[in-house]
Amino acid sequence: QIILGYRHHSKFLNTYLIPITGMDIFWTEYYMETSVGRMNSRDRNVQNIPLDARQMILPRKGMFTTFDYAQEHLYILAHFSGDRDMLRIYAAGGDIHAYTAEQMRITRPLAKTINYAIAYGATAKTISEKSKIRDIGTCSRLLDRWFRTFKGAADWITFAQREGIRDGWSLPTLFGRRIKLPLESEDGQRRKAINYPILGSDGEVIKRAMLLCRDRGLGPPAMSIVVHDSITFDGDLELPEEELAMIPGFRIPVDVKKSARWN
Repeated sequence: QIILGYRHHSKFLNTYLIPITGMDIFWTEYYMETSVGRMNSRDRNVQNIPLDARQMILPRKGMFTTFDYAQEHLYILAHFSGDRDMLRIYAAGGDIHAYTAEQMRITRPLAKTINYAIAYGATAKTISEKSKIRDIGTCSRLLDRWFRTFKGAADWITFAQREGIRDGWSLPTLFGRRIKLPLESEDGQRRKAINYPILGSDGEVIKRAMLLCRDRGLGPPAMSIVVHDSITFDGDLELPEEELAMIPGFRIPVDVKKSARWN
């Protein structure tokens, strides 16, 4: 425990703190050299700064305005699969994690962990790592129960895996891209056959959100930081929330918060 604590603090110091020591302002570079087309940050990697470290970063104009897409990956999965229960819950403004917990007779935190892991092509091993449940058999049964709870999503996942293994390409993203699956183990290809269409769609949506904000006069320098499915602006700003919510072609709720520190 002492060694792990030392490694954690050492990484924080050397990776995040020392490189920006003495800087009033620092910048990052974004690139899209990823398989799915999501944006990555380098030369000050702001996307991987730990949440507690973000408290060090202050706005120049007194306030940060941040928006992010709420449960974006699950909304995309519901759209792709047409799962009736998922779509019904979202249409009614319900709590998908509470519903999952009730149907599977587990706690809401565990249900939330499983729901998000599914969009990344979760296996029983993945569930074990994310939930800290060591018994792989228990995790396998949890996965089976999730598939019985959301049968439409389960059918889409099975189809996506079958098509991916058959021709080596993912199913299309929201905007029609098919992404080449890497040459690796069949288990790895099965996972990526699920998450590539979802993560690829995520990347397409946030890039369109950036362009929309730029066209509304909210580009750089007001647009300060982009982290996966969220954008942070410097200043107390009003955002085109409804337009942002409809970028995917269906509505994904947009959460907007304002804070005196980046969080």
